[in-house]
Amino acid sequence: WPGISLYHAGLIVRTREVCIQHLRIRVGDRGADGQRYATNSGDQIDALSIRNSQGLSRLDNVIIDNVSLSWSSDEVFSFDRENISNVTVRDTLMGEPLNDNLHEKGVHGYCALLASRAGLERVAFVGNVMAHCIRRSPRLDEGSGVVVNNLSYNPGVYAIQLFANPEATDLQTSIIGNWMSYPLRDESRWAGDVSGNRGVVKALVQHYSEDRSRSVRVHIKQNESPDGIPSILDEDSFRPSPKLAVITDNAEVWHNSIYAMRVGEARGHVLRNVGAYPAFRDPVDRRLITDIRERRGTYVDSQSEVGGYPELATHQRWLDTPSDLDGDDDGDGIINVIEWLQRYTDEVE
Repeated sequence: WPGISLYHAGLIVRTREVCIQHLRIRVGDRGADGQRYATNSGDQIDALSIRNSQGLSRLDNVIIDNVSLSWSSDEVFSFDRENISNVTVRDTLMGEPLNDNLHEKGVHGYCALLASRAGLERVAFVGNVMAHCIRRSPRLDEGSGVVVNNLSYNPGVYAIQLFANPEATDLQTSIIGNWMSYPLRDESRWAGDVSGNRGVVKALVQHYSEDRSRSVRVHIKQNESPDGIPSILDEDSFRPSPKLAVITDNAEVWHNSIYAMRVGEARGHVLRNVGAYPAFRDPVDRRLITDIRERRGTYVDSQSEVGGYPELATHQRWLDTPSDLDGDDDGDGIINVIEWLQRYTDEVE
């Protein structure tokens, strides 16, 4: 299998103007020395995090594209700290966070936390797959963004969670064309998966912000499940109250570069194109995609339960780079290095 795989650790983005493509990150419960971390040790690692820990006035312009993330001991993907904006996460396969292993709280097989301490703006979460996560597929607390054409498989009792931490500011989002499904076998589902407590989108948007005004404006459209699960599990968030949480008729947050497919069309498209190397999937990605297609599999507490870290052969390849990286030999307005990289992208996608 081509490309780079990062084992035993996560990746943190701490600066602006970043594009990450075609990378596999498999964290797990063992360090690079092969030693297992102690259970509930608090060795909590996200597979991929965007974290403004350097105190930048604005951490912005980040693209996460065709990445595979698994076996984290905290969230699979997250934002952290304040003032993060203009972030796109697309075609990324997130699966099997370790459910009951290293986290100090015990059970914590959570997927994607789209929340920061303040100032999270213009986030696009499009065409991703989240598999075998008991919560947060994804969770949104604040800011502005879109959640479009994502697939949530075996996500506990709900997939997309609207919530609020104590510092949460206003929330404005468009949630369109997302899909949620479960394994066929009841014993493969989360024990808390009970009738009457399910929804593709769970709305509990004001829980920790009762002492101050917070505007929540959400557009929800064409989010579906083959199991007859309602689009919204509304815990009094959208009913008449002073909480100012409303469902809007139109998508107030959008970008013309995003095309929302119908759910049926999106499901097949996403499954064909998601992950680090759709044309050359490693055993972990192949298994997760098969789980979704055949509605099988369940949560894991350790990567050892599903075969452990894949042993991938080491390959070397000679790179013949363009002599003038910044030139435009064919005069099409795209510099040589971008066209050269795109040819490799086409081979693996």
